[in-house]
Amino acid sequence: GGGIYTNLSEFSGKCILGQGGILFVRKMNPNLYFGGGIAINNVLGFPMAFFALYLDWHKNGKYEFNLSMASKFEISAGMKLNPKLKLRLVGEANGMSAVVEKAGESKIFVHNYSTIRLQPELKLGKLLTAQMSVGVSVIRDVYFQDRTIKAFYADVEDYPHFGVAPYISVGMKYGF
Repeated sequence: GGGIYTNLSEFSGKCILGQGGILFVRKMNPNLYFGGGIAINNVLGFPMAFFALYLDWHKNGKYEFNLSMASKFEISAGMKLNPKLKLRLVGEANGMSAVVEKAGESKIFVHNYSTIRLQPELKLGKLLTAQMSVGVSVIRDVYFQDRTIKAFYADVEDYPHFGVAPYISVGMKYGF
């Protein structure tokens, strides 16, 4: 994936951000899929590679556990309550970035957030599922960062951050 993540009036080649990756997943047994690989992005202005991990475990079609560290960190555990209703507990850490000019320098605007949610899924038909999430956003940080490796791994001390906040969302999935 990729895109232009900046104001169009500030567009230049350094504003094009991309990410991708390769995962190799193996079926270890009828209930377990495990994989690893690399994820790549150019948020610092040059390609960087990160370790990516994938785990998918199911038991008797009733219980499931998933872990993904490819484009974000997500962990979930779920249980099928009946043929039409599944309930999952999901934890997620994610973020977004955009390239900006600040004081004549190219910077990255960073927004990180983490959520914990309870997610019932109701199967409405063969391909249609209704999904609702009720949870809390536990971390929401926003800051500007230099486009250097040192800044990427440095602690950010003075930045706006928000407290725990509840949220609710509703969605539909078709064919997935």
